[in-house]
Amino acid sequence: MRSKMEVEHALIARYLDIVRLEDLGVLAAEQEDLAGLFVSSVSNEYLDSNRRVMIVGKETRSWIGGLRKVENFQDVETYIRHAMQRHAAYVQNPQTKSKFFQFYKETSRKMAGKTPALPGAVIWANLFCLSYKTQSPIRAIGQFERIKNLSRELLRAQIEVLKPDVIFFVTGAGYDKYIKEFFKITEGRAIVKKSLWSFKADGIPCYRTTHPQWEKGRADRSQALALALSTVEFPDNEKS
Repeated sequence: MRSKMEVEHALIARYLDIVRLEDLGVLAAEQEDLAGLFVSSVSNEYLDSNRRVMIVGKETRSWIGGLRKVENFQDVETYIRHAMQRHAAYVQNPQTKSKFFQFYKETSRKMAGKTPALPGAVIWANLFCLSYKTQSPIRAIGQFERIKNLSRELLRAQIEVLKPDVIFFVTGAGYDKYIKEFFKITEGRAIVKKSLWSFKADGIPCYRTTHPQWEKGRADRSQALALALSTVEFPDNEKS
């Protein structure tokens, strides 16, 4: 099994392949109200889980003081490590009032296998790595294409390194077009119209369902977890 240090180093290396501090600085200068860069970290709890699970949300409302804070960093690796530390702190102490993190903890209990209740046992990722005015970056006119491309590269890198067995996209139907842009989609099947879609993204079993803020979608999210448990073949990750 790969050690946390090995996986963390691999993650950082891939992030450094993608992110340029000067590019972030240009984005920050051209567009106010962008959140700081979101990237995922990794934990021993995830690597020790029998079932490796990733939850992909939409975007953070705010993050590490906004993108303008990038000016305080002299090199990109320091900034990346800072963002990863922020991510690790969130998953180790999930916000109890957050509907998203309530679902995160439910997923961890049901899916992670031998460490179902431990913080960090599930990877938290986001479809978009930056938000605009605490909402979707789609509204960042003039910068969205760059944000979208950066987000696609970072999310694909996270999946490449972390190798989840199953991914839950809790993004709602409005983000489906971007999922289809980011990945090669096969075996798509609408289980509940607009609320629960199963598919494979680059060969990985996935379920796209509603965002946890939408209370009426609770049953669809629970069904997604149940379907994954009953249909996805999970390897013994202790041997990987």
